Amino acid sequence: MSPEIRKAYVENEELNEKNYDAFKSDVYSLGMTIVDLSSISVGEKRSIKEKLDGMKKRYGVQLVEFVKKMLEFDFRNRKGVKELKILLEDLVKVVNCFFSGFFMFFLLFFEFFFEFPLKSHNF
Repeated sequence: MSPEIRKAYVENEELNEKNYDAFKSDVYSLGMTIVDLSSISVGEKRSIKEKLDGMKKRYGVQLVEFVKKMLEFDFRNRKGVKELKILLEDLVKVVNCFFSGFFMFFLLFFEFFFEFPLKSHNF
């Protein structure tokens, strides 16, 4: 759950274009999913920082820096799908791992909905 959705839920606020971007919220959720998938450890609870440190050791600093752009707390500063796709194209050339294909699949999926938004995404 992105920080802006969590805040709206806790404070019982209505989501609108001033406090929410559906696509950037999806980017945050995808970033968290990637962090969790890359650091699966049974029975161990670790902070996001600890998980990112583990990712850095296993997959490299470039991948962690890319994911950090997805996890920017303020959605207004968080990278959008088109920006991430450009960064990803450069990252895929440098990092050869399972996640490069995983990233491309989801980013293309989000870009499709960005180009052809569903009416339910218009707030």
